[in-house]
Amino acid sequence: VTRNDIDILRDKGDQDNRHKTIARMLHNAGPVFRLGKERGLMADNVLDTASSDTFKQDARRDFLPPDQVDKMLDLSTLDWSDNQAVRDRLVVLLLYDLAVRRSELAGMNLDDVTEVDGQYEIRLRPEVQKNVKPLKRLFVYFPATRDVLRHYLTHIRGSSPGKLILDRRGKAASAAAIE
Repeated sequence: VTRNDIDILRDKGDQDNRHKTIARMLHNAGPVFRLGKERGLMADNVLDTASSDTFKQDARRDFLPPDQVDKMLDLSTLDWSDNQAVRDRLVVLLLYDLAVRRSELAGMNLDDVTEVDGQYEIRLRPEVQKNVKPLKRLFVYFPATRDVLRHYLTHIRGSSPGKLILDRRGKAASAAAIE
């Protein structure tokens, strides 16, 4: 990926009023490019100077350092018998993997999750998104997220309708609780 590729992608984003979606994709891809640069896989983070009209240029986002990302993805440290630990790891993995806000995760329902051939698709409904954007279909990327999600759905969450993430009392977890 070069800076020219980014510019071309952003230019195409103006068609069909998709520039905000493209800008969010660029914003969410930043940590991946940063990680690639830190690990010596890329010579330069091409998103360092990419501008966006959907968030302030001075807006800073805190990201997990690479060693913390590795710990999060390492399931050998997870106590699968501790339901709260599994749920908490799932929350962190979903936030990272899907690049969603905590309020968006809190708004997801169990029926928003679909499994097809061992892969998960999660529907992000307009009403749970900031500024009510169109329906999005997100795909679980990391195998660790898929494995923890499968365990959570099979052994912890159950099939009763309602929110995807539940708190310790079995009630819908709020955005504040997810934080």
